[in-house]
Amino acid sequence: MAARRLRRLLVLGIAVLAWVSCPTLAPSCPFCSMQGQTLIGDVNQASMVLFGTFANAKLDASGDFGQGSTDLILEAVIKNHEILGAKKVLTLPRYVPTDKTATTIPRLLRSF
Repeated sequence: MAARRLRRLLVLGIAVLAWVSCPTLAPSCPFCSMQGQTLIGDVNQASMVLFGTFANAKLDASGDFGQGSTDLILEAVIKNHEILGAKKVLTLPRYVPTDKTATTIPRLLRSF
């Protein structure tokens, strides 16, 4: 009797172990299925792509959020446009706050 019960328990244990170890489809990375614009596609679509750092941020006296101007000091021109010419500094009509105490300088890749 004890041998029969032990045999049933062993068969049941093997069946549970086999069921647990069966391969199943697992969900993959949730970001891999997104079909958004890639960086290369974004660069190909843009008319001008610039790389540089922000400096000389000035807030307008009106005090509205984002109203002001900021200089973009160009380090590299990835994709040129005739409107840029030979400029090394581009003044953007938007206030972008800069951190003067940062140990690393934040850089920006911007496409227009």
